[in-house]
Amino acid sequence: MSGDIAESIALILAKNAKTIQVYGSDVQPEMINSNLCANFFKSPPAENPIYYQWLTKVLTENDFKFFIPCSENELFALSNLSDSQMENINSLTTIVWAGRSVIRRLASKSKTNNFLTSINLDPPRLFSKDGNLVNFPVVVKPDIGRGSKNIFICHDLAQVKAALLFVDNPIIQEYVPDLDNEYTCAVYRNLKFETVCIVFRRFLSGGVTSWAEIVNDTTIKNICVRIAGELDLNGSINIQLRKSMNRIAIFEINPRFSSTVFMRSLVDFNDLLWSLGIGNPTKDYSEEKNFGAKFKIIKTADRIK
Repeated sequence: MSGDIAESIALILAKNAKTIQVYGSDVQPEMINSNLCANFFKSPPAENPIYYQWLTKVLTENDFKFFIPCSENELFALSNLSDSQMENINSLTTIVWAGRSVIRRLASKSKTNNFLTSINLDPPRLFSKDGNLVNFPVVVKPDIGRGSKNIFICHDLAQVKAALLFVDNPIIQEYVPDLDNEYTCAVYRNLKFETVCIVFRRFLSGGVTSWAEIVNDTTIKNICVRIAGELDLNGSINIQLRKSMNRIAIFEINPRFSSTVFMRSLVDFNDLLWSLGIGNPTKDYSEEKNFGAKFKIIKTADRIK
């Protein structure tokens, strides 16, 4: 839990659920912010075959009520467990996540694109690496992975061929213009079919949100709520999109808590707490009073000084 998302989650719990003890784990435990944890463990990489044995051992010995996986590697490893392995973990704790079926449907950008196409939401087009490309510019990027690493905007076929040399498991995707109209949206939905959504217009620095403003965009919100319903979501997801001309182009869905989780908790959009059964999503968050609120994203370590 040395990443910003995990630290944000720990900070939210420290401020809003003081009776909950937080234990962290990381493959590099020396990187964990010990100010936020009662204790911590060194874990094997989630892709390591011994991860399941390690996790069940830790859960058995400590009787944790909740387990909150924060990284894609953890989420994908859990989603690929057998039914009997998943039943074993569920007997030991409650996993706080969007659920195995959601993770599997959104496990890569190409799978996400297929899902969005299946519900007629017109995502950015994908092009074959072996076929003729049209509609330059295009984006070459990894099919699996988040953030801004190894993402190339290409304006001709020569640039595409060069970019493909640097990207593992690449996809070639239609480039949607208008950086000034990029949005990140958090959507929470539970088994009571209570759904809430917060829409941020975001400003990027190094591929991540550095500034964000809460906006009132009914069209975007309705699309996000529809996606949560189509996924039969029980948890929280993050949807990233661009609005260009009359088109809303969703280019990524992260099936986990996102980097804005702490920021949105400041305006009572507490999808983390709701996922733990604390509070009421339809009563806690009043979106109207927060339209226009602006935030700057800072590192967790700076927030606790």
